Amino acid sequence: MNLRIFAVAALWLAALQPAFAQLTSAEYKEKYDRQVRAVGYAGLGVETILERWASVHPDDTDMLEGRFFFELTRARSTKVLRSPKPKYLNKKPLLTLKDSTGAPVYFFEEEFYDDSLFTCAIRCLERATALQPDEFLYRAHLVNSHNAREKEQPRLAVEELDALISYDKARHPAWTFQGNPTAESFFVDVVQEYCRLYRGIGSPEGYEALRRISERMIKLYPERTEFQLNMAHYWNEAKNNPRKAVSICKKILSKHKEDEAALALLNSLTQS
Repeated sequence: MNLRIFAVAALWLAALQPAFAQLTSAEYKEKYDRQVRAVGYAGLGVETILERWASVHPDDTDMLEGRFFFELTRARSTKVLRSPKPKYLNKKPLLTLKDSTGAPVYFFEEEFYDDSLFTCAIRCLERATALQPDEFLYRAHLVNSHNAREKEQPRLAVEELDALISYDKARHPAWTFQGNPTAESFFVDVVQEYCRLYRGIGSPEGYEALRRISERMIKLYPERTEFQLNMAHYWNEAKNNPRKAVSICKKILSKHKEDEAALALLNSLTQS
């Protein structure tokens, strides 16, 4: 009797396999999303769904994005580090204590990445980008991943962002984000957000990233004064040259008298 039950169960499972293999991309996406909500990006069962999904729909960009998150999650580990500074990588401390002298000690959670697994994650993004070059989501994942890994020394992240600016200049793509059309100013606004990030890092490499990207954008979008203002912050904060910063602010205000950000920076520089 037990053997008969086992045989029936085996036949039932075998019958299910072809049906599972023939799921549509949308059905696999639904299964994947449900599993991720339950166990996380790299939890039990996620890899199995991704492998079956890839075997049937190898060029599905949703599958490639899922594989990216799977590999990136496995690559990432965290450590709690102590620092005498109250801010690190533009983040607030996880915990603040005092040492034996009463001086504050700040603790930050920092991420680290395994090289081989990180490379696998990036390859998934590169494949998705090749399939859908004007979908900005995969571009953002790529830059953000390098930023997270490189921390105070953004190098590959800046190279990717610089290449993205070149692509936008040459192709003028109709960018989408998660499949939806974007506003006309979308790309420029996103680049400025990265500039804010690099300024917030506060390291020499972060400021050089701010300078490099801002100078490119000034040439391409001279009417967007925020990139000129970035250079004022660069000269004031990274190079300790407030006179140069004042000059940039005045240049902005000569053409845009109502620019509140430039006026506020100018006032703070001349009153200090």
